[in-house]
Amino acid sequence: MLTIGRFGPVTVEQARKIAKAKLWSVAAGEDPTGDLQAMRRQMTVGALIDLYEKQGCFVQRGRRQGEPMKTRTKTVTVAGLRNRVVPLLGKRRAQSLNSGDIERMVADVTSGKTSRDEKILFRQRNIVRGGASAARKVARDLSAVFSFALRHEIVTHNPCTNATPRGDRRVEFHVVFTRIFVSQRLIKTVAKPGVLRPMTKLCAIAQSRFRSEASLCRS
Repeated sequence: MLTIGRFGPVTVEQARKIAKAKLWSVAAGEDPTGDLQAMRRQMTVGALIDLYEKQGCFVQRGRRQGEPMKTRTKTVTVAGLRNRVVPLLGKRRAQSLNSGDIERMVADVTSGKTSRDEKILFRQRNIVRGGASAARKVARDLSAVFSFALRHEIVTHNPCTNATPRGDRRVEFHVVFTRIFVSQRLIKTVAKPGVLRPMTKLCAIAQSRFRSEASLCRS
């Protein structure tokens, strides 16, 4: 199936003319769909990020999944991709990237290879920092870009899926302390008069275990 365009930007008369031209090309032995897919396969990472900014900036998970990103979130996300991914991988074909390329990009961003501080306007500077946190953030954002490209058949795989950059300990830290908070409330509940003491002891053991996990996350 060949998609000509969305109704609105493309009028009915324009769609008819385009469809007629495509029919003539098919009659001449050409393959418009195959040509379009081949053209998409040649898209660079920089061009893919431009397309993602126009069509793909949507929330990936949570209660707002599928909704457009808020303006500030979109601005920060696209700026991170342009300032950290494009200098390193912008001219590479998106289809040609593999997990090793993503891991090298994360290592370069962590070491500060894309860091810079430049003046852009009067009293305005473009400050790009490196570090592990910035590298993990841009790796997650790039994975969302490739998921978008995968859905639109621009690429056949997401190179970020099997990449193994340094894990995001912040998520694990949050989950562990949520469990500690729940266990503390449970101890207060079961410690009331008339409730079995073994249950209180069991919750205390669980709390101690969760605290040890939290200390490991911080180390």
